Amino acid sequence: MGWESRMSTVASKIVKILSYLLKIIIIFIVVLYIYIYWYQGPRICMSGVGTDLFLNEELAISLSRQALKDKGIDISKVVPIPYWNDHPEKLFANDGYDPNSGYILWQRIDDKTTSYSVSVEKRGDKIYCNAGKSL
Repeated sequence: MGWESRMSTVASKIVKILSYLLKIIIIFIVVLYIYIYWYQGPRICMSGVGTDLFLNEELAISLSRQALKDKGIDISKVVPIPYWNDHPEKLFANDGYDPNSGYILWQRIDDKTTSYSVSVEKRGDKIYCNAGKSL
């Protein structure tokens, strides 16, 4: 095997390794972008609320609608859906132990397979919201 063919083989292996690394880097960047875009953690929806304020369904729906809007979701194309089939009028699923914590499910009007979940929780004098796509 001559010197030129060895260099060609080495160059070919280096190109393959660089190609593989580039693919890994692109996949990492895409995953990181999706993670940052969809999971930004809970954010403050409302602050300065009194300790006597309790989350009711109307307030939770309003705050969750705004959280979806802040995520870039067209809120004219989604509707809140009941969390329990036996009680279609109930949209805010809150914990029986903590009525100031719960979630609202939203579904696209034109695509019944796409839904979103928005958790709403009051901590002290702030209300936090976290919106994301449901699996």
